[in-house]
Amino acid sequence: MDVHALAGQQTIDAVTEQLWLTYQHPLFWFTALFVFRYLRLVVHLIAFWLYRPSPVPANPEIKPSDCTVILPTVHPENVDFSECIETCLRNRPAQLLVVTVGADKAELCEEYFEPHRTLHPYTEITVLLSPIAHKRTQVATAIPHVKTEITVLLDDHVF
Repeated sequence: MDVHALAGQQTIDAVTEQLWLTYQHPLFWFTALFVFRYLRLVVHLIAFWLYRPSPVPANPEIKPSDCTVILPTVHPENVDFSECIETCLRNRPAQLLVVTVGADKAELCEEYFEPHRTLHPYTEITVLLSPIAHKRTQVATAIPHVKTEITVLLDDHVF
């Protein structure tokens, strides 16, 4: 091995060892985390200051009547269910498809929706039966009944 190759190898070894010692030093990691944290903060602040929401159009192309709401439920006696329905119907969707499991639950839903059908004539309220209590199956039961371009999946405990 010639002298130049040996000197080059020793230089590489020294630099590698120096880097290794630098990475082992706690101040290196503190500085790296500090720079990352505050650089991220500055980027987020700039994004916050430059953000402009898109304006609401004067004549919107999409209306609530272009929407169908699918509501799978297994517990229509829930207190939150009625508030969820009221909130949904206030938005005037074209359809409300409630999918439940069992004839007794379907009958309970039909009784519950009877006054709502007269109070909200602009919304077609339909109660459907699903063979099993599984959200995916309940949604799949309702999909063929959708008549609008937009479909919203709603949970029965969210309002």
